Amino acid sequence: MDPRFAKMFAAALALTEPHRLLAVDAGWPSWWCASARAEAMLDRGGPPARAEKSSRPLKLRRQRRRTTGMARCVRSMPDELAPPTVNRFNPWGQWNPFAFSTMEEYLAFTKECKEASADLDVQATVAYARATQHEGIEFVLLSEYWDNARTRTYGGGITVVRVTDPPTEPHEPRPLVCIYDGWLPLEETTITAVRSGLRKLQDVVDFLAYQYGVPVRTYIKYREAFDRISWRDTTDDDDARFRDRLTRVLDLPDALRTAVLRCTHWHQNAERQVRTTDHFLSLWLAIESLALVLYENSGVIHLPLDGESVPLTKRQRRAAQEARIEQILLQDFPSASERVSAAYFDGVKTLRRRVEAALRAVLGDDVRIGWLYSRGGPNEMRGKLVHEGWSEVDVAHACDLGDYCHRIDLLIKELIERVLFRNWGNPIELPRKRFTMRMDPTNMIPIGTGIRFEGDFTIGYPLLAHKGVLRF
Repeated sequence: MDPRFAKMFAAALALTEPHRLLAVDAGWPSWWCASARAEAMLDRGGPPARAEKSSRPLKLRRQRRRTTGMARCVRSMPDELAPPTVNRFNPWGQWNPFAFSTMEEYLAFTKECKEASADLDVQATVAYARATQHEGIEFVLLSEYWDNARTRTYGGGITVVRVTDPPTEPHEPRPLVCIYDGWLPLEETTITAVRSGLRKLQDVVDFLAYQYGVPVRTYIKYREAFDRISWRDTTDDDDARFRDRLTRVLDLPDALRTAVLRCTHWHQNAERQVRTTDHFLSLWLAIESLALVLYENSGVIHLPLDGESVPLTKRQRRAAQEARIEQILLQDFPSASERVSAAYFDGVKTLRRRVEAALRAVLGDDVRIGWLYSRGGPNEMRGKLVHEGWSEVDVAHACDLGDYCHRIDLLIKELIERVLFRNWGNPIELPRKRFTMRMDPTNMIPIGTGIRFEGDFTIGYPLLAHKGVLRF
C-alpha cells in the first residue's frame, strides 16, 4: 500500500471500535460470527437442519440495516443530490453482508465462485451476481481527488458516487483520502463478460488517475470474502535471525550489498500491492535485479559462471566478450543484418542468458530456472503485461498468476539466503515462517433460519479497515 494509505489505515484503526465477534451458538464453528459493530442472534434450539438440495439459484436473505453511520458518510441525500437509481443490491454508500440459510448453500456457493476463476476480482463479481441476482460490479474507489459533484457517470454505464464529504469549516482537517461508491452494469454474468467488465473498469480508473495526477485505488466489493487475512507473531528467535542476516548483508561487497537491499525493496514493494499483476512484476524486478548484479560481480564472491574453473572478474569477462564479438564480425555472412544479429546473440549475452547463468551458478541444476522461461511461464507473462498490454484479467485467464507469485517469492528468499551464506548449489533449508490466517465472515455468514441480523454497514473508514481494504 502507498504510504499515504498507510497513514489512513492508522487513523481508521483509531476510529474503529473494538471488534465484538460473537459466536453464533454451540454447535457452530466460532468463526461463523457477525462482523465488527454487528450482532447476530439465533433462535434457540440448536443449529438449523440441513436443507434439501434445490435446483433454484442461490438467493440472498435480505438483512435489516441500522444506518447510524460515520460523520461525513452519506446516509441520506436530498433529492437534488441523490445519485441515479440503478438495479443493484446495495443502496448507495452501503456494503452489506451475505447470509445463507444452510451450510449446503454456503459450501456450494463458495465452490462455484472459486471454480469460476483463480482471480479474486472475478470470484467476487461472480459471488455478487450469484447471491444477489444483480448483473453488475459494485466497487469502492479510494483517492486524493475530491470531486465537487456528488455523482459522475462515464462510458459503459460506470457510475461513481462520492461517499465522503469534504469538511465544511476551514479549520476542520480534511481526511487523507476520499471514498467513492461505484457501479458498473453488465449485460450478462458469464466469465467472459465479467472479465471484460473488470478490464473496462480498470482501464477507465487508470486513465482517470493519470489525468487527475493522483493515485486511485479500486476495490471490488466482496473480494475479501475469498482473500484471507493473515498475520505473523515474531519471537526472540526471529529477532536473532534478523540481526545475523543484517550483519551478513553489511559484510557484503558494496555492489552486492546494494543489490541485495534493492532486491528486498522490490520484494517488499510486491507485498504492498493489491493487484496480482503489480505484485508479480515487482517480484520479477526483485529476482532479475539481483541476478544481473551477481553475474557482473561473480568474481568478487568467487561464483563460477558457465563452467568456469576460476571465476572471472568483471574486466576479464568484458574483455572475453569483446574478443568474441570481433571474431564473429570477421566471419562471412549473407547480409549485414545477419552479421549484427550473430554478434549480438552469440557475442553479447542477452539479459535472459545472464540471468539464467547467474541462477544456475547459485542454485545448481534447478528445474525452476527452466520454468521461469518456459512457454506460458513467468517470463512470457511478464512480456504480455509489459509489451502487449495485457491486463490482470487477461493474465488470470491464461495462468494462475497467484501461484507464480508464490513460487517466485520462495525463489527470491532462497537466492538471498544463498548469497548471504555463499552457498552455491548445495542443499539449503530455509527457516519456516508460520502465519496465522482467519476467514473474515464480514460478507458471507452461513447462518440458519431464524436469524435477525442488524448492523451499520455504511461505507466509511471503520468498515473499510475491518474488511482489509485499508491494510498495507
